[in-house]
This record gives sequence, structure tokens and C-alpha cells, in this order.
Amino acid sequence: MQQASNAYAQAITAGYRRILPRALIDITDPDLVYDPVTSSGQSWVSVPQELCNKVFNTPTLYASLESERWALDGSRALHPGMPNITGENGFVGAVLSQDDKTFAVKPWVQLNVHNLGIMQACSVYFSQNECDGLGTDFTVEVMSGDTVGYRETVTGNTDASVYFEGFTVHDVTAIRVTFAKWSLPHRFVRMVEIVPGIYESWEADTLYSIDVMQEIAFNCMKTPYGTCSLQVHNKKKRFNPYNRSGLFQSIEERQGIQVSMGVETETGAEYLPLGVYYQQSGGWETDAYGLTIEFKLVDIIGLLADRDYNVPATLPTTLSGWIASMVALLGENFTNCWIVDEPLGQIVLTVNSADELKDMNCGNLLRYLCMAAQTAFRADAVTGKLRVFLPKRTDGVTIGADNMNSYPKNQPEDSIAQIKFRLADEDNTEYTVNGTLAAADKSLSISNPFIHTAAQADAAAQYILSWYGRTQFTVYGRGDMRCELGDVDSVWTGFDENASGRRFKQQFKIENGVMKNVPSYLLEVTDNAG
Repeated sequence: MQQASNAYAQAITAGYRRILPRALIDITDPDLVYDPVTSSGQSWVSVPQELCNKVFNTPTLYASLESERWALDGSRALHPGMPNITGENGFVGAVLSQDDKTFAVKPWVQLNVHNLGIMQACSVYFSQNECDGLGTDFTVEVMSGDTVGYRETVTGNTDASVYFEGFTVHDVTAIRVTFAKWSLPHRFVRMVEIVPGIYESWEADTLYSIDVMQEIAFNCMKTPYGTCSLQVHNKKKRFNPYNRSGLFQSIEERQGIQVSMGVETETGAEYLPLGVYYQQSGGWETDAYGLTIEFKLVDIIGLLADRDYNVPATLPTTLSGWIASMVALLGENFTNCWIVDEPLGQIVLTVNSADELKDMNCGNLLRYLCMAAQTAFRADAVTGKLRVFLPKRTDGVTIGADNMNSYPKNQPEDSIAQIKFRLADEDNTEYTVNGTLAAADKSLSISNPFIHTAAQADAAAQYILSWYGRTQFTVYGRGDMRCELGDVDSVWTGFDENASGRRFKQQFKIENGVMKNVPSYLLEVTDNAG
């Protein structure tokens, strides 16, 4: 369960509440790599690498020798010095603006990149500290090698963030910003961020609807993944499939959108993350008039599920190694998008030969690995990363009668007669393990390349069967963003008692500004089975 404040806990269960959706839209090339920033000169306190960290916090105020930028009233601290800078600092130039706010020699800063195939928008961000000032007259140039693909000059600017679109540049290598005038005299240029694409926060005034569905298969017999459907106002019809010079070409696979929902508390909105969801090919739809556009997204497991596993020259030997090799197939920027809870990462898992992985997709490989290691996998709600974990008994929320639309719906989970394993040994031995109910009409057949011996099959079977033969119940309630897959919740049953259930599927859906009657699916938890 995600941690939240007491104010959130009171607001989410209150008789009247206001749920607020938020989506951070990152439409940049998913293979984009940032190179070192160059400039006409910078201050010793400059941190140029922060120009591309997607952190837009206002820089920390500190004392400097710039005229009228600090006062002896205790509100400005002395700069602690490199490398002990606290908070965001951003890029700081080396040339002061003159009395008339212009520069004798125009300073410039350049964000260098590679692997950026196409760019149709960019933006620059200045400090929101009034005493820092901001660029009023400046020129933005988008470079492709030595060629200027796009140039725009701004004069009289008064905004801390300036957005540019309506151009298309292929194979972008740099974005240069050159300053002619600052808003204050005797100031260094200060920049917080340069974004080579779109990075926007879409909230309740832009989002028409949002529908998030999350699911996990503890028994490792299938590869479910999370989905998210966003319908948003297509402002100025900026996403137009008939206008390839607009922003439409910038929509690519693997672009991430961070989704969260909040509740209005007495002190303001408190948001909790619901994961990171990605574009897939063809994952969009517009209405007849282009007033809205709908994005149909999947989590990181959805990106991997049907992707062929490209067998590396040297096969991994540990659970962490296998997971890392799969996620790396998504590109350099996904290299660290995985978590394996310790000490699970050191579990040894091997195959007899690479041929056993031929024609296998990542979804099946992932569930075979977790089956052999007796673990589960899901997309982490907070980080969006692929997470492998041991399903322990972790307390979730209590869902009382006041937060349900009706009493839970109960039904029995499947029982299993037997599991037949095809062992990955020299003889491809068939090994059978008895199931939860001999008279059951369902059996399982498993050919897992990581299960070589009868002992390994017994261990896997014990784990798989522990998730069968339970009662499954569905709760239709108001929704609580603290809930995560794997939580053990306490639910009012209508039989004058509460039941414990492990959450394996849930939905968060807002329509017409309201979230209600959303389902949560739970598996019964008993004293003998977590």
C-alpha cells in the first residue's frame, strides 16, 4: 500500500470528495540520449546537466555579487560551493547584463543530443525567482548537424516558460538559446530546463476521462499487464493525423506518460502515482471533429509481453540478469527500468542451451522465470518499473460498507486436478504433481526451460497451486489510490464480519469528473495461505 498523509486518508473516505487526475505527457524520442551541454561560458556555480533532468523546481536562492539580488536580512544563504549544492541550480552564465539589460557579448547555451529522430516542439524554462530575472529577447535554434533546421526569435518575453511548435526537424543534434536581453540589469543568464519535445502536465481541465486497469497473475500462468486510456482536449487540434507537419509525427512507441490521481484535502490536492504507461503503435484515436484525442497505453510489461526475446551471446545466470536482459531490449533509456527485490536477484536460473529460448517472447520468458523462482511480477505504481517480488502478507486498506456500492460478489477460484511438467533434462521427462482437487476438470501442462529436476518442479507446483482453490470476491467501491496489487485488504462481507483478500486486479476510472463504482478483485487469504 502506498503511504499517504492522514489528511488524504480522511478525504478519500469522506462523504463528499473531489478526485483529481493528472498525466505528465512526455512526447520525446524514447531513444534520445543527452550529451554534455556547451555554452559561451558559465559560472562556477552552474550545473548544466540539470538542463535535461525534467525537474522544473525554482532554483535555490543564494547570495551573489549581482546588484540588488540579495539583502542582509537572512533570506539569502551563502552558496555552499561545489559539489555540495542543495536543490536545483540549473545553468548559470558568466556574463552580466548591462545597465540597459542587454549583453555586450551575447551569451548562449546549447543542449546537445543524439538519437533524436524527429522533433516538432521544444520549450525553455527560466527561474521563477523574481530577483533572478528571465530572458526577454532571445533566439532558439534547432540544429541538425551544422544546419539550422528551425530558428525563432522572441522579443519582450515575460513568461518563465516559453513553448515552440509548428516545425519539423529530423536528426536533431542540438538546441541553442542565444540571449540579447535580460529582464533585469546586472544579472547572469539562468536557465532551469530545455525540453526537446513535449513535457506537459494535463489535469482535470484538459482530461475528459481516464481509465486505469491493473492486474497481476500470482500463479505465473499468464502475463497480464496494466492499461490506461486517456481522453484529452485536443487544444487547437494540435494532434492532427492529416497534418504531418504538426505534432502528430512526434507520437512514437515507448513514449512514457506518468499517471496519478489525487484527492482534495483541507491543505490542497494530494496526488498518488498510478504508474507509467507507454504509447504503442496505433494506440491513439481521434473523434470526428478532432476535438479530443484518446491515447490507449500499456505499462512496461505490456511493452514487453509480445516482444521477441533476442538471445544474448552470453546467457544470464541469475534472476536479475535475465530481467535486465529483457528490459534492455526496449532501448538504452530503459536499461534501469527494473527492480528485483533482494535477495531474489541472486537466484540462479539456467537453461541447457540458447535453442530453448528460440521463438520465445518476453512475456512467456518473464513468467517462466518467476515461476521457477516462486515469485511474482508487476509494474511498480510509484516508479513504473518492472518489479519482481515475493508476495508477502502486507496490510492494505479496510473497505467498509460506507465505501461500497454493494456487498462483495463471491465465486470460487478454479481447482486443479494435476500439473504435468515437461522437465528440461536430457530425456524431456514428464513429471506429474497432484493438484488441489483430484476430481477437478482442469489440469495444467508446463514446459519451463528453467525447471530441470523433479525437486524444482515440486517447488514450482507448490507455489502455483497455492493460488488455486480459494474464494475470489469482487468489491465495487469508490476507489482508493493507496491500494497496490498484492495488498491484503480487509473487506466487509455482509455476514457480520470482515474477510481478508489479496488484491490481484483493480480499476481507477474517472468519467464526468467522478470516480465511483470501480471494481477491486481479491483472492481469499486464510491463516494458512498468504
